[in-house]
Amino acid sequence: MEQYENIGGGRKQNDYNNVMESRMIHEQNDPELKRLRYQKFIIKMMFDCLIKSHQDVLIDNYGNKKCWVTIGIDNHIDKGTAREWRGNFKDGIKGYLYTTFEVVATRFRTVYAPV
Repeated sequence: MEQYENIGGGRKQNDYNNVMESRMIHEQNDPELKRLRYQKFIIKMMFDCLIKSHQDVLIDNYGNKKCWVTIGIDNHIDKGTAREWRGNFKDGIKGYLYTTFEVVATRFRTVYAPV
């Protein structure tokens, strides 16, 4: 009888399984998360360029969910001025943010429901 040497049996030695590292790699390469991170970067960069009173109006509107009358009273401005500042901010970031959205074309057709 010939004797055989076991050269490949058993468990594989190079099996590398790190769940957290794999998850981080997937998250870093996710195109939707990349777009969201870029949008957050643009909004933060533009927000940091505003003067303090404009920042306070945006924080009250988006962060604290205050109504326009309260925002105007707290910041000693008219509610129309507060809305204008918010509109100017949105117009300033609009061009940058629109480039991050995918264009989805949809076609609307008339659907006839059975009577």
